[in-house]
Formats: sequence, C-alpha cells, structure tokens
Amino acid sequence: MIRRPASKLTQSSKVALTSVIALVAILGAACGGGGPSRQEVVATIGRDVAVPRFEAMAADTAALAEAGQALCAVPGSEAVEVARDAWRAARTSWIGNEAVAFGPVMDRRSESLIAWPEVDAARIESTIAERDSVTAEDVREFFAATQRGLGAAEYLLFTDDVPTTLAALEDPVRCQYLIAVL
Repeated sequence: MIRRPASKLTQSSKVALTSVIALVAILGAACGGGGPSRQEVVATIGRDVAVPRFEAMAADTAALAEAGQALCAVPGSEAVEVARDAWRAARTSWIGNEAVAFGPVMDRRSESLIAWPEVDAARIESTIAERDSVTAEDVREFFAATQRGLGAAEYLLFTDDVPTTLAALEDPVRCQYLIAVL
C-alpha cells in the first residue's frame, strides 16, 4: 500500500490562510472596536474564499476527466503529459482547499471519493486483472477509498515514464478504470 506523508502546510494553503487572516483583519478594522461576528466572518470566507476555490477545483477536475478521456481515446505522449498536468492542477486545487474544508465537502465525506491519502496499488492491479470492465458506478459503489479518486489516477498516470504509461493504458480495462476514477 502506498502511503503519502501527512500533508504539510502547502504554499496554496498558506495563501488561503493568509487570505483568511487578512480578511478577518480588514473586517475587524472596518467594524470598529467590536469586530465582526463569527457568523459574518464565516459567511465572508465562504463567499469570498471557499466558493471560488471549490469552483476552481470543479473546473480543474473536469479538465482532468476530459484529459483522461482524450488520453484513452487517442493515446500518445502529448496526451499523457496533458493528463499529468491536469492531474497536478486538480491535486493542487484539492490541497489548496484543505484550509477551507467545511460544509458539504466534510458532510459528504468527499475525501474518500476525491483524494484519500493512501493508495492500494495491489488492489488496483488485482481489480484490473480480474474484471472485464470498470465503470464509475463500480468505483463509487464497490471500490475502497484506497482504489479511487486522485490517488488511483496518480497511480495509473505516473508510472516510471511516458512510454510505460502508454503501454499500460493499451489495456482497455486500465483505461476504463482511469476514466471511472476521474
């Protein structure tokens, strides 16, 4: 099982926290001595920080899904690089949102679908070897958190080199798996 180190405060998280602190300071200065209420701060952070960040993440993950579909439809070195770049952008968006992870993303336990910190490569390989096909519903309903999301996509996209990735994706079930986890 591949285990990623516990996430540290990334540059995008630092920017998010700095933005939040600056926003609170501005609101405090604007409101005089009493400062804003907790409700006002949370509403402002939600509107001005969280919503735009999650909208950006939605766009980045949609671009990743498109890149994965394009890679499987027309495999090539450039398509692998585009998919890898799209994965990096989606992962960066997800990590950047850790500072403002509240509301539906927490209520729905989205981390288990999007970016679980562990990847079970052996189970992914076993699944690919044993199945005739893989669908998004299969992934959502039957696969463990260690077999889906950005972690599984990373495992499938980032082998040693581009030719190795292309050779592996010649397996139609592997491509179906990639598309399904995106």
